[in-house]
Amino acid sequence: MSETVQKKMSSGYPMKTWGQVVQLGTSLGYPCAVWDNTHIRLNGIKGSRGRATESIKLRLANDPVLEQRVAKLEETVSALLAKNQELSESIIQLKLDDRQEYEELRQEYVELKNLAAIHTTGVYFDVYRHQPYTDEGTIITYNWAEISYGGGIDRNTGIFTAPVKGIYAFHFHCLLYADQTWIQLRKNGVIKGAAGGEAAGSPLRHMSGQTVLVDLSVGDTFDVYLERGSAKAGTGIDIHFVGYLLQPM
Repeated sequence: MSETVQKKMSSGYPMKTWGQVVQLGTSLGYPCAVWDNTHIRLNGIKGSRGRATESIKLRLANDPVLEQRVAKLEETVSALLAKNQELSESIIQLKLDDRQEYEELRQEYVELKNLAAIHTTGVYFDVYRHQPYTDEGTIITYNWAEISYGGGIDRNTGIFTAPVKGIYAFHFHCLLYADQTWIQLRKNGVIKGAAGGEAAGSPLRHMSGQTVLVDLSVGDTFDVYLERGSAKAGTGIDIHFVGYLLQPM
């Protein structure tokens, strides 16, 4: 028999009011009703308060299925708690799945929006420098933009970030003289083309350049990197970086 039932059946269990007697009997499956101010009816048996209390205790003590009923109730409660935990975990997983689906749909929307804009304006730019660039081991940056549509180019960093997936063309040229200069055209930091050379003996000068076609996904980058030497600007606008989208994919 469970500890709770034993406590309720012990001689010290307080039953000072009719309500307590009725509540105890009814909660454990023994219908009770107050007959009058001094008597109570228990399962159809009328008696005084004291006799009713003792009858409840006696019936509980001699009930062969009570412990099984209590154990069954405890088992049911445990099963419900486990089910509640399972449902809570399922709800959390559903929220995570919904969040992932939302992010996928949002990304798809952004790409479609960019594609729609590209069909209207396209993606193309021409940025340039007035001054020489001499910071070896860095990405060449630019002072001005002759033209820029569709987004992607950042003059301050010199990096183009693809706003839409597609095939792009990139051109770079600069003036070289009196030193060795090596320049890299890079996709996501990987060399896709090179330019430069050696112009020996001042005032010998020549223009160096390179053109590449690359496929870019949204977020891919393209830049021009000065490995060594310097890119000269001369007296005109001799350092140009040009790019444009040939075909969306």
